[in-house]
Amino acid sequence: MAVGEVVSGMSAAGTIFTFQPAVGVEVMVSSVLRSGTTDAYGLYDGVNWAYFLTNDNALNQKLFITNSLYLKINTVGAGLYSGFSGIQIK
Repeated sequence: MAVGEVVSGMSAAGTIFTFQPAVGVEVMVSSVLRSGTTDAYGLYDGVNWAYFLTNDNALNQKLFITNSLYLKINTVGAGLYSGFSGIQIK
């Protein structure tokens, strides 16, 4: 992938979704998508996470993610999906 290209992904049904760019790659996530509801999504380092609660109007937040702080979306429930869309910035 190259700078300026669209980056997106989607979970398997009913699973926690994480997206971790390759080392040296940075992505601006412009939209987090969910069917149903989820508790939260946000930045994750593999152990800890800082998250937006869905009732905090987080749909309009932009996340800048790297290999060390990447995107995590909590499970949305059985048979439901989550995902994201963004652009590679580095």
